[in-house]
Amino acid sequence: MVDLSRRAMIGAVGLGIVGTAISWPRLTGADIPGRGQDALTITVLGTAQDAAQRQGLVDGFQKQHPDIPVRIVAIQGQDWASYFAKILTMVAAGNPPDIVTTATEGTQLFASRMAYPIDEFVQRDAADMQEYFDDVHPSLIESFLYKGNLYQLPDNFNAANVFYNASAMERAGIERPDDNWTLEDFFDVARRMKDSAKDKFLSYFWNNRLWGGVVPGCTSTRPAS
Repeated sequence: MVDLSRRAMIGAVGLGIVGTAISWPRLTGADIPGRGQDALTITVLGTAQDAAQRQGLVDGFQKQHPDIPVRIVAIQGQDWASYFAKILTMVAAGNPPDIVTTATEGTQLFASRMAYPIDEFVQRDAADMQEYFDDVHPSLIESFLYKGNLYQLPDNFNAANVFYNASAMERAGIERPDDNWTLEDFFDVARRMKDSAKDKFLSYFWNNRLWGGVVPGCTSTRPAS
């Protein structure tokens, strides 16, 4: 039998936990509202391959909780808006998912339109959740707060790369920034690059759509403390 940590079991259900109980030692099928013989449905943004990559965690979870069948549904979309639009279609069709996974880019839309806050469950099972919170940096938890309520629990993190135009920096008389440059340093560099441009120049750009279409080259599957 696979001995999964509580954090791994949280990972089994993805990044978002919507309206479900989190008391792992006592978790039964009765903890899932409205669940009879149907499987607990979890949606993920991606392809069938992305869903298959999570199946190992689901299998481990079901070894400890065989009375809770789990089905992962992959939904393809170019951004979080299209992903949630398809989920709303599932809701309208009378087939809503029980758990929806998302990343920080989609948290506000997710929380404002369809999610149920999990504060009461986390507080109820504080002792059981302590090991998880001891192992996760507070900033990762805070990123899933919306209007003072917690809507999700992170199970991994990654970081984007920042690419810069060396020619534009040279034109502005700016050398390569130090490795420990601050946010204010970044804004100062951007302003100087814009001011030095003769024509219309966009100093920096970020599209809030799945990393702007570029996947980060380095991803960690373990939250850092």
